[in-house]
This record gives sequence, structure tokens and C-alpha cells, in this order.
Amino acid sequence: MRALILATDIYTRGGIARYTQTFASVLAELLGPENVEVLALLAYGDPSDLHPLYRVLGPVSDRLTVMAKIRFALKALALARHRYDLNVCSHLRLAPVAATIRV
Repeated sequence: MRALILATDIYTRGGIARYTQTFASVLAELLGPENVEVLALLAYGDPSDLHPLYRVLGPVSDRLTVMAKIRFALKALALARHRYDLNVCSHLRLAPVAATIRV
């Protein structure tokens, strides 16, 4: 089983970022690190603090702009071609993107 997690950010100490890190780590333990990928919208924080057990497909931008949101959605659509078994969004605002890429 392959999983794609859409996240607002994963590098900060905020609640959603910490939830996403924990959720992705647990999924990686259950499914294997090669089967869990995280696509982050924002690059807030310091990535050197993060030692992920899962694959981080990047932050798309370091600022929240309309173009960053569009690039994030397009990258998620491109990733959807890989046919993930599970798509998860870690924030309600990402639900439209998750709904668009579902198979």
C-alpha cells in the first residue's frame, strides 16, 4: 500500500506540522518508509530538525502565494499518476486538492 500525505508544512513546531510528522512516521513504520510520501506546501522552519522515516517530496514554496498554491495543486496532480492507495490531507484547506487527485 502506498500513501501520499498532503501537508501545509512539516518543519515547524506547530500542531498541524507535528501531527503530520507523527502520522507520517507511524504510517512509515506500518507500511515501510518507501511507501509513504509527504508533499508540503510551505517551507517554514528548519528542515535539519526533521529526521523523517518517510519521503519528503518537498516544500513547494517558502511563502503562501496564489502561485505557490497553484504549483502545489499541479504537483499533487502529477503525483496522483503514481496511483497511491491512500491520499491524506493534514489540513482542511487542502481537502479540495485531495478530492481532485483521488482515483
